[in-house]
Amino acid sequence: MLTQRRLWLLGHILRLDKCRIRRKLFVCASTQGRRSVGGQRMRWNDLVLRDLRNCNLDGVWRILSEDRNEWRNQIWAATQELNFKKEEQEKYRKNEQKRCCEAKQTISEFALHCSFDGCGFTAVNHAGVVNHQRQKHGQSLNSQCQYCHQTFSQQGLHNHDRSF
Repeated sequence: MLTQRRLWLLGHILRLDKCRIRRKLFVCASTQGRRSVGGQRMRWNDLVLRDLRNCNLDGVWRILSEDRNEWRNQIWAATQELNFKKEEQEKYRKNEQKRCCEAKQTISEFALHCSFDGCGFTAVNHAGVVNHQRQKHGQSLNSQCQYCHQTFSQQGLHNHDRSF
């Protein structure tokens, strides 16, 4: 909708008399000064040129803008097509994201089940299985260090092994 409104205003400005201030401000461009390096806030002219490029009107926009009805019809058709393409891209992106999540879930379902008989718990990651077994089955997963023979929890043993 913003693109459509910007382009409608562009056509309005171009149809004004050349002596009007709005038209002069639109046509003139600063020849002095520099823009700093980095992400700039876009100027109105930059936004309009981007909109014209996105709507495939960048070559014929000055000629089309002379006829108000034709200009608005072209803008309306171009923005509808642009919106349709963006919606399709968004649907595709969401479907891909959903497919990836389902694939991860399918992979994790095979490997991350609770090892107790009759328990149908499935976790997304290994930490979930360990936490489930500790809380529901009272199993403390203690392990012994192979060097000093001290008993540690899984995380404690991992941290202890890192010190060697």
